[in-house]
Amino acid sequence: MVDILPLSSYPSYIDLLPSIQTCNITNLPENYFLKYYLYHALTWPQLSFVAVVRPKDGYSKHHGGRDSYPKVVGYVLAKMEEEPTDGVAHGHITSLSVMRTHRRLGIAERLMRMS
Repeated sequence: MVDILPLSSYPSYIDLLPSIQTCNITNLPENYFLKYYLYHALTWPQLSFVAVVRPKDGYSKHHGGRDSYPKVVGYVLAKMEEEPTDGVAHGHITSLSVMRTHRRLGIAERLMRMS
C-alpha cells in the first residue's frame, strides 16, 4: 500500500531528501541539488508531499536511523510565488516524479491533488 503524506509530517524529514533526490535523478532529466529540496521543505512545508510504501509492521515501529524510514516511491515539490506581480498568490509545481515500479496506480494524481 502506498500512502501520500506531507513531507513535513516526518520528525526529521531532512532524512527523506536523499530518497526524494534519487527518485528525481532516476526519472527526470532536470535534477536538483539537495539544498534545493531543503529550501522547498523549509519555505513551503505544507506544499510538498511524498508517496511512501507503508511498512508491513506500521509506521509506529519506524523510528531512529535513516534505514527505518519508509521507501519513497514518489514526490511532489511545490511552492508559492514569492512576489506575485499582480498581487494574487500563485502556486507552482516545481517537480513531480513517481518511480517506474509504482506508475499507473494513480500516485501522481494523488500527489497533485494533495499539493
